[in-house]
Amino acid sequence: MKKLFKKYRELIIYVIVGGLTTVVNYIIHFGLRALNVNYYIALTAAWFGAVLFAYVANRIFVFESKNPKIFKELIAFVSSRLATLLLDMGTMFLLSSVLQINYN
Repeated sequence: MKKLFKKYRELIIYVIVGGLTTVVNYIIHFGLRALNVNYYIALTAAWFGAVLFAYVANRIFVFESKNPKIFKELIAFVSSRLATLLLDMGTMFLLSSVLQINYN
């Protein structure tokens, strides 16, 4: 078991961090929605929180980055995920506003 973990450590930790990132996203998103925050604002805030969490967790635990240019690395990380925010917002608009599907 130990040998398998060593072999697939990065992948295992990456999957765990991805799952925790999803949890962070949901907590922020549904917490804000419980406070009656507009769903686009809640979606955007949750995205930012999840991406920031993912950056820190991936930097420390998955890739063990020692790059001293943290800000440059963070900008590249966030930029590479901007498409997911646009996809989220587009999907929410289509399903909730156009097709009138219950948001929750």
